[in-house]
Amino acid sequence: TVPVPVAAIARALGIQVSVADIPNPCNLEFKDAYWSAILRKEDSAIRQRFALAHGVGRIVAYDGAAPVSPVDIPATDFSTQATDWNIRKANAFALELLAPKRVLLYAINTGKMRTLEDLAATFQISPVALVQRLKQVGVI
Repeated sequence: TVPVPVAAIARALGIQVSVADIPNPCNLEFKDAYWSAILRKEDSAIRQRFALAHGVGRIVAYDGAAPVSPVDIPATDFSTQATDWNIRKANAFALELLAPKRVLLYAINTGKMRTLEDLAATFQISPVALVQRLKQVGVI
């Protein structure tokens, strides 16, 4: 389904999702053998979706013995200019989760969505994130 139900996916993975007044877009905590993702209340739904998808990417990629908790995820981590490999991987994961390649290409190839704005609105991601995803799948 589009938009991808990222919060439902996170919950299905056992991640508790909540919204609160916090300084950064996302805070990940590992407590009592469970992960939680806290999203910044003041952010738009689109920003919250990307922050959660990014956080899920970090959790899924986690392979350490005991996670360092909490993990504050600042907005700078969402930058296309991020240099840290783990942050870049989490961003790539978020884009793949929010705009699956087959579904994205179908939307483009059927001509149902003719503009970047149409696609961004349908997938509920920012135009900047969509451009990155289009580059990933070789459309741009």
